[in-house]
Amino acid sequence: MNKKIAASILLTCLSMGFMGAAQAFPSLLEKNEAALYTPLRHTGTRWTLTHFFALLGKNDKEAAEFFGGGTPTDSADGTFTIGRTYPVRLFGENREAGTLYDRDGKVQSITVQLEDSRAAAYEPVLTWYYGAPTKVQSVPSEAGATYTEWTHENARIRLYQMYGLSALEVTPSEKRGHTVTPPLWGGKWIPEDIRRITSGMKKFPPLERAIIKTYGIDEAERKDTRYAYEILDLDGDGTLDVLAIVSGPYTSGTGGDSALWGTFRNGTFEVKQTFTLMRTPLIVTADPTSLIVRRSGGGAPSKIVRLDLKDGKFAESQDENVMKNLKKDKAVVLFDGVREMRL
Repeated sequence: MNKKIAASILLTCLSMGFMGAAQAFPSLLEKNEAALYTPLRHTGTRWTLTHFFALLGKNDKEAAEFFGGGTPTDSADGTFTIGRTYPVRLFGENREAGTLYDRDGKVQSITVQLEDSRAAAYEPVLTWYYGAPTKVQSVPSEAGATYTEWTHENARIRLYQMYGLSALEVTPSEKRGHTVTPPLWGGKWIPEDIRRITSGMKKFPPLERAIIKTYGIDEAERKDTRYAYEILDLDGDGTLDVLAIVSGPYTSGTGGDSALWGTFRNGTFEVKQTFTLMRTPLIVTADPTSLIVRRSGGGAPSKIVRLDLKDGKFAESQDENVMKNLKKDKAVVLFDGVREMRL
């Protein structure tokens, strides 16, 4: 039995009670208050976890539709399949996830051995997404394991700390809720095989102040204005930026919403550029550095346009074959399954 399968079985034993939990390193956005609001290095993590939740309870045929199909794991005598392994992107790391099937041949657990041996390094990210832990087992079991646990929808998420090893395990929660269906990523115009980045999940006061000032939104109007944001190096200058979509009666129209691009300079949030006629989701590419957005509404036919970066500003290109010329390995999808927050 190889080490990865052994680790998967060990974690399943831990979750079933056969063996009786751990702030760390969110990247800084120029060491300012933005660092308090998002674990920047962990793009794609929530997308992966959402699909873990959806994978629970699936049979092998259904499980083969997740994460590119994965690789079946057979029993020791080769007579039946006990699970699958999948390459996944989690906490900014390329890892392998292993499933284990129950007696009915359905997924009962998903486990991932993590790169950092300190489980505490991953806690802030999970707390960011799912709130305060619902359980902490800080007294080591006989096997020396502790864990911190979160529950979300139909799933229980445990972050294990063992001797020189940290791992994440997802199993059905004791109070099983509705079945989770993976989000429909990208709509029909965006290829499914482009990497996704999940929107920021907590309110971002520096950005809110910039939105209020930029669009002149008074206090009475704020309750009708919503925003979503992503944090990434948008222009490739080595500095993390904020790209926000702002929607509401004062920032949106039949042609779409407004958008704002900014960053921090000397501890102050500065707006670099504003946009109109923006619809989510959209694509960011690195070759060329650009934004790709679908425009429609106002009686005009739907059109895919690319905004190329030139002299520090994004402007519409004359490319008539935007999607045909798209380099998928140089692109990410933003604001897919977007979560909006009120000002």
